Amino acid sequence: TMAAVEHQVARLRVPFLAGQSRVLEGDMEQALVLPKIFAVLKEQLGLKLILEGHCEEGEEHGCDLERSLSVFEWLVLIAGTPPGMLRVKSVGSSAGMGRCVVPVPIHEVV
Repeated sequence: TMAAVEHQVARLRVPFLAGQSRVLEGDMEQALVLPKIFAVLKEQLGLKLILEGHCEEGEEHGCDLERSLSVFEWLVLIAGTPPGMLRVKSVGSSAGMGRCVVPVPIHEVV
């Protein structure tokens, strides 16, 4: 069900270090989470995700969007996700999520 997928995806935050907006080789947390996001997309055919970029107050303007784009690029260029299955969104610091990208399932009416 979509609720189960939402629950599964909600735990898959991609963390970033302070001031960083790129997916970094050697970052163990990112290395564990990114393939899990790809696995959910592969498992749930037709699932589309919004990659919500978050930052902390005081971080450089636009780093939330840069983080979203970085995760998008990894999923498309490295993992082979069709780009049409992903959207990017900058959320800023207002949600209080910290330095991360959170995948959120898109509910589409077809």
